[in-house]
Amino acid sequence: MLLGWVAAMMSTGVCLSAVSLPSATADLGLSSLVRSASAASTSLAIAATAVAAGVAADRLGRRRILQWSYLLAAVACLAIVLIPSGMVYLAGNFVAGVAFGVMLTATYALVKVVAPPACLGKALGLWGMYSIVFATAGSIAGGMLADVDWRWLFLVVPAMCALSALLTPRLLPRTPPIGSGPVDMPGLALIGLGLAAVISGLLAVGSAPGSILAWALVAGGVLLLVTWALVELRRRTPAFPVRLFRSRPFMAAVLVGIFVNAAYAAPVLGLSAYLQYVKQDSVLAATLGLQPFYLVGAVAWLVAGRRLSAGTPPRRVIVLNALVAAVGFVALLPVGQSSPYWVILPGSLLIGYGVNAALTAQAQLIVDAAPADAYGAVTSSRLTIGQLGYSLGMILTTVLIGRLTASGIVAGLTAEGVSSQDAYTTLSALNASLLSGQPPAVEGLPGVLKVAASAFDTAFGVRMLIGAAVMVVTATVAWLLMRERRPRAS
Repeated sequence: MLLGWVAAMMSTGVCLSAVSLPSATADLGLSSLVRSASAASTSLAIAATAVAAGVAADRLGRRRILQWSYLLAAVACLAIVLIPSGMVYLAGNFVAGVAFGVMLTATYALVKVVAPPACLGKALGLWGMYSIVFATAGSIAGGMLADVDWRWLFLVVPAMCALSALLTPRLLPRTPPIGSGPVDMPGLALIGLGLAAVISGLLAVGSAPGSILAWALVAGGVLLLVTWALVELRRRTPAFPVRLFRSRPFMAAVLVGIFVNAAYAAPVLGLSAYLQYVKQDSVLAATLGLQPFYLVGAVAWLVAGRRLSAGTPPRRVIVLNALVAAVGFVALLPVGQSSPYWVILPGSLLIGYGVNAALTAQAQLIVDAAPADAYGAVTSSRLTIGQLGYSLGMILTTVLIGRLTASGIVAGLTAEGVSSQDAYTTLSALNASLLSGQPPAVEGLPGVLKVAASAFDTAFGVRMLIGAAVMVVTATVAWLLMRERRPRAS
């Protein structure tokens, strides 16, 4: 339970940071550049430093590094509360992101230490279940605190850290350091910088798909990662065993992690936008409306973990549950502006269950593949893989829904006799309204909003269809890569 509680701090912290951003922007006068950097800083820090955090946990001991991560996260969040500065807000989110990454990777790796080998799947399931339950509670608390003062949101993590610091020495075992000799600093630097460039570039593409700088960041990051792989192949003691990518089960885990997290971004972002902008729900109401989607994921971790411990092959768990999620995406295709909440519920429950059950099996695949001398680096790569996949899904969701909705609004208004120039002016007013939170100053607002909701419906349906296709591809990849090879006849 404690491991799940600590792991939940990452999801809670990321959620609370996102919730605080609109109010912090107005209160601190954040520029568009600082606002964009703040929105990405926590996730970027988590992904870029995860492998280095895993190596540090091997060398220093996981319990010790957890204690330092509590202090780091608490200090970063308290600095945001006490110092009214845009740059402190940005730096605090980044530093907290580093600490959150340490927490998640260290607790994930500790599951194998505290659980008997025969119960690994069940233990991973409990870890995932508790992390979702506690993160859900933290998100709801954050939604309530946001209505009082955005700074109060950043008191949640220090309170969680204080309790964790008290319980960790009492409940978690000491882990002896793993590895000796010099740390592969060039390898860690290359993979960290490469991932930072790729993910920051992808996030920038989501905001400005035509940006040359954004695509240059992605290309530069890919080049750094290729260089990292070539350098690591020649090193006698690399920070990460690159040859592990030749393992079919490990490659299946990598691809499943990317595909599933990319698909997962669609309901997380798409349903939230649907509830807030189409159904006109408040932030708190939209948060509560998504809770069944998250909580069924907790059930999925528990059930799938028990099936794995009972002997069900990870391949079967991934394939079957990826197809369950695909059915859920298809069930959301008819959702429209007049759809009641109960129409959304079945599809979102199927997606939440299928995605999380598949991720449970993926988590066990990575633990099983991790060699003893690089255990921290390999297990921490799961977090990096997930962040990369989610970034890809977020880009696809925001760009696709944004572009299709915008073109649909213009086409709808033009069909009603509005000139193209006025249609684009109205579109700009709607975009400004989304950023400011104020009603748009346009003529015939009810009719305009109806056209906008209809355009969003179409874009939402296309994104759900793509999500279903991605989950079918996930099932196919897992089936092919993890099938047993039959010995050749002599």
